[in-house]
Amino acid sequence: MWRFGLPGRLTGVIAVLMLPTLTIASDTDPKGCMEAATTQLEHNQCATSYLKAVDDEMNRVYQIIISQYKADQEFIAKLRNAQRAWLAFRDAELEARFPAKDKQSSYGSVYPMCSNTFLVQRTQERIKHLREWLDGIEEGEVCAGSMHYKRMRPAQPHSF
Repeated sequence: MWRFGLPGRLTGVIAVLMLPTLTIASDTDPKGCMEAATTQLEHNQCATSYLKAVDDEMNRVYQIIISQYKADQEFIAKLRNAQRAWLAFRDAELEARFPAKDKQSSYGSVYPMCSNTFLVQRTQERIKHLREWLDGIEEGEVCAGSMHYKRMRPAQPHSF
């Protein structure tokens, strides 16, 4: 019997052989994934999975900002422009870091891991900056611009 163009037994063997790789590739804990990886391909898959997770987090934070600031359409339009510009900058910076046209020949099999690790670092920095709109800044900051002030937390009762 043929499944997906392969004999049934061969399909099962391939699925069993791929299972550890898929498990490693789906791990979003970069340290754990990298420690479990035994081949360059697995390291590359770890870095790719982690980039996807970090990129998803950035998009989640971005969408929350859009939702919380929806009343300020001027801000949202400018934030969208800033995000597009940041993405272009991030990609251009990656190209400056690894400028060769033929990346695989020039940088070898580690290129996917290295490039994704670079993108993860830059994206984590962007998330930190985007979170400033969610976290707010200290009240009284005269350069707050579009950022909300932090909410004052009620004083906690002392325990004696």
